[in-house]
Amino acid sequence: MAQAAQAYQRTAGYSREQDIPARPDLRVLPGRGRDRAASVALSPQLRALFGVLIFAVIFLAGICALRVAMANATLQVLVDTQSLERSIAEERARGIELEMQYSILANPEYIQTLASEQLGMAPDEQVEYLRPTSEE
Repeated sequence: MAQAAQAYQRTAGYSREQDIPARPDLRVLPGRGRDRAASVALSPQLRALFGVLIFAVIFLAGICALRVAMANATLQVLVDTQSLERSIAEERARGIELEMQYSILANPEYIQTLASEQLGMAPDEQVEYLRPTSEE
């Protein structure tokens, strides 16, 4: 605390006006600076040409991206179509196979042969039918 008091006492003796150095007077002289036209980096025509060039590049990039996207979509559709055609061909072959199997299994001679050979069944010599009588 004693050090802070000593520092305060040292600075208390100076006045603000004595510490600030005097500034030299500044004057602005007209006509000695650069021209405004000379300070412009690009002329308006060159800026317009540059803007058109940038627009053309962006437009062409968009068209190229659209073309690539359409080619990709076309390729995807072709792959899907080929896959569907292959599935249709497989299902048709399976349908033909099932029709053949149905015609074999529905044949009464095949059923008799299967029953006698694999299951050991034989036709019965005597067949009796039950006929319900109506009760009046």
